[in-house]
Amino acid sequence: MHIFSGDFLKRFMPSVAATLVLLTTHSASAQTIDFESLVDGAALFGIDVNADGRTDVRFSTAADGGFNTSGPNPDDQVYATGSVLETSSLSDPDIRVDFLGGATGSIRMGFVIGGFIDDPGQGLQVEVFDQLGERLASAFQPGELLTIGNASGFSGFPENFISVSFDGVASYALLDATASGTRFVIDDFSGTFAPAAVPEPQGALGLLVTALLWRRRSER
Repeated sequence: MHIFSGDFLKRFMPSVAATLVLLTTHSASAQTIDFESLVDGAALFGIDVNADGRTDVRFSTAADGGFNTSGPNPDDQVYATGSVLETSSLSDPDIRVDFLGGATGSIRMGFVIGGFIDDPGQGLQVEVFDQLGERLASAFQPGELLTIGNASGFSGFPENFISVSFDGVASYALLDATASGTRFVIDDFSGTFAPAAVPEPQGALGLLVTALLWRRRSER
């Protein structure tokens, strides 16, 4: 039977600790998702926030036809420019956003509602949940016809900006729009997102301990 000596632990435990930190540590960063790379018809849209090849934030919809990238005329809107994420307001939920590494602080986005009247009942509901499905926060923001410098002087459709702050780590968010029409848009989805954790190689710790044991034996 081999017992780790005090000298062995002093010499090799830092290596073990460093390896475990490498396997599990990932830091969050503020990001704004602009949907420029979204493909028409996709039901899933993933973002890699740290360019490591893994999806960290994932948007999904159950709507027939998936997501569209086209929205209202950007010259007629304040909160939708360029490529956007457009989908049905009839799904349940309309959009689910999974934070595969977690999100902290708040999430924010612009939105446009596919309705033709300035109705305070039309807007966007956002709910944020932790890993256990406990709701951390929720908010509703009505759409408005904003004053802008276009030909009509107002937004082409009801629109607005919504921000939801929360404590703890969010695992996912649900977005539901109410509209006199059947479509709505979000754009510039912002928050502080952590990269998804690197999957630990199977038996990595066991292999590490075995390697250290072999090294110890070779030094005897």
